[in-house]
Amino acid sequence: MMPTQLIKLAVILILLSSSLYAQIDSTKANQGVNINFFNGYAVSYKWNANRDISYRVYLDLASSLINSDNDQDYRENSSDYKQISKETIDEIYLDLNVSYQVLFNVLSKKSLNMYLGIGPNLNYSYSKWENSRNGANGTDYYKNKSTNNNNSYGVGIISLVGFEAYLTNSISLFAETHINGKMSWNTYDREYNHLNNNTDVGTTTTQDGSGWSANIQLVKVGLGIYF
Repeated sequence: MMPTQLIKLAVILILLSSSLYAQIDSTKANQGVNINFFNGYAVSYKWNANRDISYRVYLDLASSLINSDNDQDYRENSSDYKQISKETIDEIYLDLNVSYQVLFNVLSKKSLNMYLGIGPNLNYSYSKWENSRNGANGTDYYKNKSTNNNNSYGVGIISLVGFEAYLTNSISLFAETHINGKMSWNTYDREYNHLNNNTDVGTTTTQDGSGWSANIQLVKVGLGIYF
């Protein structure tokens, strides 16, 4: 069942395209670039095989970089005991998808298209989480450091449904829902070090695995530029 958000956007696009119907002829748009700017960033190159079928090479990228520092100072009024610590957290995340999509127009007008799509998808993701804590607990000094790395490679299939309304003969606004299913292979590494006064303890863990996964991106909105 189509997500409610996509239906609402489809109605808006239909109303928009209806008001511009007389001035627009999208059959002149044979190839161009699609750019997603809402609910994820992506860029793709699209070209038409004929009136009913189009092809698209799609690049989807998501990334984040987070750094945080926390200071803590704990004291007991009834004694000389105190605990002071500083914690630093760094996070890096990258997710890259490359797909080749075949798009089938199920509704094709001069100013509006409704289409279905399917194609193979390649995925790579990387994440790193690092936590460092230094402090003094009474008369003892300690230092902890934990690092987690995760690499994942995936192969799967992407399917989609979308609406595209032409604002001019060469510019359009589109909304899509994507469903991805993939088989992925993961490598997880964890390193932990603990220093307490003059005692240093460290452990390293490596884990490999694989599995199936699926996800849905409800509404991806973008702009089409054709030439």
